[in-house]
Amino acid sequence: MFGLNLFRTTLLVLLGSLYYYFNYGTPYVERALRAPIALEQGDGVTVPRLAQQFSRGGQIDIKYRCSIELEYLNVDLITVQGGQRFVDYLVTNGTAPNPDVENTLTVTIPGSIPAGSNYVVKVWGPLKGQTESPDWYELPISEMFSIVDPNAGSFTAPGLSTYGYTQWFTGRKVLLQYTLGSAFNGVTAVRIDILNSAWSEVYTLFPSVPASGKEQTYTQEWLVPASLRLSQFYSLRIIPADGLTKTHNVDTQTITVSPMLSSPLFSIFPQPAMSDPAMTIDVAARWTPGNSALITWKYEPFPEATVNSWTIELYDTLLGSSNTLGTPIGKASSTNGGRLTYQVPDNLAAGVYYIRAWGYATSQNATANAPIDPVSGLSRLIVVLDEEKVHGNILAVTTPAQWAQGKNASVSWTLTQTTDAQPVHSWRVDLYKYSVVHKHYLSLATALPAETRSLTYELSKDFLLGNDYLVRVSGSLPENAEVAVFTSGVAVVERLTTSGGGKNATGTNDKTADPDQNPNTGDYLGGGWKNLASRIDGRGLWSIPVVGLILLVVA
Repeated sequence: MFGLNLFRTTLLVLLGSLYYYFNYGTPYVERALRAPIALEQGDGVTVPRLAQQFSRGGQIDIKYRCSIELEYLNVDLITVQGGQRFVDYLVTNGTAPNPDVENTLTVTIPGSIPAGSNYVVKVWGPLKGQTESPDWYELPISEMFSIVDPNAGSFTAPGLSTYGYTQWFTGRKVLLQYTLGSAFNGVTAVRIDILNSAWSEVYTLFPSVPASGKEQTYTQEWLVPASLRLSQFYSLRIIPADGLTKTHNVDTQTITVSPMLSSPLFSIFPQPAMSDPAMTIDVAARWTPGNSALITWKYEPFPEATVNSWTIELYDTLLGSSNTLGTPIGKASSTNGGRLTYQVPDNLAAGVYYIRAWGYATSQNATANAPIDPVSGLSRLIVVLDEEKVHGNILAVTTPAQWAQGKNASVSWTLTQTTDAQPVHSWRVDLYKYSVVHKHYLSLATALPAETRSLTYELSKDFLLGNDYLVRVSGSLPENAEVAVFTSGVAVVERLTTSGGGKNATGTNDKTADPDQNPNTGDYLGGGWKNLASRIDGRGLWSIPVVGLILLVVA
């Protein structure tokens, strides 16, 4: 009898939980308490528009259409910094909008708001006439716009035109044009950084560019790095060369008082000519810090052409490294090829790298005003690993021959250690793809516990097909060392066509996720049940026992 009652109780609680799941909204993230009701056609925010610029301390005339009667109106200013969302409340309990007409609401941007290029506004409020636990109506967020220091100056390139924002290509020279305003008076050197709303890192393009200390217009040539990912949300910022003066943190959001000039958003597209078919680069597949490495390259085009000056660059596939945007390691004056002996630095971090050799042919105009692709070649992947530091750790990795879209992808590994082996602190699993310029495609996991020996990752149904994937498992050791292994290859297919045999490999290193992908987070609490857990917020919790009691009486 006790077992039967326990079964009934469990079943009724489960049914009550499902009732709650399908009849109550998700607690909302910023200020709203419940999920908004369905959007009416034609409703939305029309101003601010994409890449518009507004001065902090100034005003924005927000234009929007809202066909639902609201009790009052809220307006939130939202930005992303370091991968986190931050919210400022511009309007709270404001005047309700007039339905079915375009409304204009003038708001003031606080003077303490940091300058930046990735702001949006959200307009929302509770339905009219509902007093307890009201439903919420939310307009789609606005397009992304910039908030700037009114005295910082302006960017001409990248800039805006009748065709929208600037579009640049990897591997080409472009011309930056900007005017420094009175906010930079007295500043004699500035730093130019590149940012992306999907990154937590800031990359410095030019650490110190001379400035006159007064209002003036400047130009600066920039060779767009081969490693920049496809994205429409890049922006530049100019700050004093000695860095930003910070006042305090608000929920980890940094507030700065130094002058800062932000550019409009611009987009980067990969350039197919990044790897010229007439170029070949020969380099060892494994480097050891402190040793020398020989790099040779050939350029054999038809019809014949020559390159008189070559630049050799080292790229780290890890997004977040100082070498991510390319580090020049040598120059060579030759014609159709050359060789360079590179002394691998003792402090070069363990990882996966590649070499790019490039130069302009004698018939090419190499100025930024004529954006011509240089002759360019990319090497194979290079594993940098200090064998002495990984002594005593033997790693082997196994994967199926195929992974299927929409299914779980599995990786497992074994670690054999001698008594004097250095301990592994954590594991990461990365996915590489040879057909993409920057090689590193996706991080499947970045900080697995030391005792972990396998990973299951759910591939999306539209995961990119291909037979050129490599899986790399790496364990972090003391002194920035790693023990790491590449698999011999994995294919992503529409469905598993064979049972697939395991593949073993021994190999080595690297890091990070492509900011333009939208990978599964690895949270396998299941979509529906995860939502169920988040929806039990106290307001509708009573429904579970009440519904269960009703069903018990009926039973």
